[in-house]
Amino acid sequence: MIIRVDRDYSGGESTIKFVTDMPAALKPLGVPPEVYHGTIRSINDMLQESGRVSGHSVLECCFSVWTCFMFDYCIKTHFDKTRKRLTEFLERENSEKYKAFGIKFVDPEKTAFLDLVIIVES
Repeated sequence: MIIRVDRDYSGGESTIKFVTDMPAALKPLGVPPEVYHGTIRSINDMLQESGRVSGHSVLECCFSVWTCFMFDYCIKTHFDKTRKRLTEFLERENSEKYKAFGIKFVDPEKTAFLDLVIIVES
């Protein structure tokens, strides 16, 4: 079974974050709400950090354009580093917390950050 957690558009379309309400399909599996909410909150925080505009991110963008995006092949951008950290976080959460419940969070990059997919393994 696949459970989809919708994106929260309350902050506008440019802000990537997911709805924090726990899906009803997870309750019978015994997932504690505080564990689920902690995971979603961490995902949302990392996504917010990846999209944060700073002097560093502006310089990265300028160098990318100036070098016809060859800069991106040489140096990992702030967005790439944060996205990698999110992937590692989800892998760790899946193995440490959610494996016992038979569920797995899929990296939201696989769905272009449109939703967060949770796979329930039978």
